[in-house]
Amino acid sequence: MSFVAVPKDVRDQGAPAANAYIKAQLPKPPSVEALTQQAALFSFRLADGKITVAPEDGGVDDAEAARDFFDEARRKAQVLR
Repeated sequence: MSFVAVPKDVRDQGAPAANAYIKAQLPKPPSVEALTQQAALFSFRLADGKITVAPEDGGVDDAEAARDFFDEARRKAQVLR
């Protein structure tokens, strides 16, 4: 969030001049290349100039952990029977 105080002489020139002044004062956002992916529930990508959720690749990041979770779930399911 930003606050921009528009001088009276600029406001007197009308809305287009005031809007141009405000736009010139706002900080420039970082480039997409400068952003890094953080750990998140979803992965994101840039598509058509918009940030969207990337489709899942279906791969497992840690096969050993996945096997352990699967074995544990199977053991617990056996107990519930």
